[in-house]
Amino acid sequence: MSPDGNTVNQIDHILVERRDAQLITRLRSYRGAEANSDHFLVRADLKQEIPKKKEGKKTQRDINVNKLKKAEVQQEYEQKMNERIRSTEQDIPIEERWEELQKNIWKTSKEVLGFVKKDNKNI
Repeated sequence: MSPDGNTVNQIDHILVERRDAQLITRLRSYRGAEANSDHFLVRADLKQEIPKKKEGKKTQRDINVNKLKKAEVQQEYEQKMNERIRSTEQDIPIEERWEELQKNIWKTSKEVLGFVKKDNKNI
């Protein structure tokens, strides 16, 4: 009720994010609720959505490049890379050659250098 005693305004609202607005199925204000105020009780019915499981990318592990500081590891890496490069076909399209080179680098790095061991600092 307004100060003049005659006008009634709706002053009770529910604020939601725009993306969540479709979750409200029913919204109602109850005028009969006595609260010694000019506000009324507001009720909203929401539909609950179970979040979908996200198929995320697998995190790529880091190659231990610090091992390349040792001369014998460098020689082994270079030898295996040369063997793999020689074994690839030379008369294929450039895109396929690039993909093959990437695979060879990854395989050789995995075999010779291995992965970085992460310290679990949360324990």
